[in-house]
Amino acid sequence: MNNLRRARLDADVSQLKLMKESGIHYSVISKLENGWITPSKKQKEKLACVLGVDPNWLFPRDERSKSDRGMNGKSNMSVEKKL
Repeated sequence: MNNLRRARLDADVSQLKLMKESGIHYSVISKLENGWITPSKKQKEKLACVLGVDPNWLFPRDERSKSDRGMNGKSNMSVEKKL
C-alpha cells in the first residue's frame, strides 16, 4: 500500500471525497494510488494539504511509477522490435 492510499484511508476519506476537496478527478487519484502515473507538483501539494500530510512523505522520490515498468516489472525504457 502506498502512502497516498494509507493517508486517505487513515483520514477515512473516499476517493470521491478526496476528488471533491482536492479538485483532482478520482480516476487520477486511483492511478496515483496504484503507481500508474506520477503526480505533478501541484497535485502533490493539493493532496497533501487535503490529507494533512507532508507532500514528500506522500510521494517519496525513490518510488517509480508502474508506467516506467512493464507488467512483468521489466523496464519499458528500451523496448526493441522483434522482426
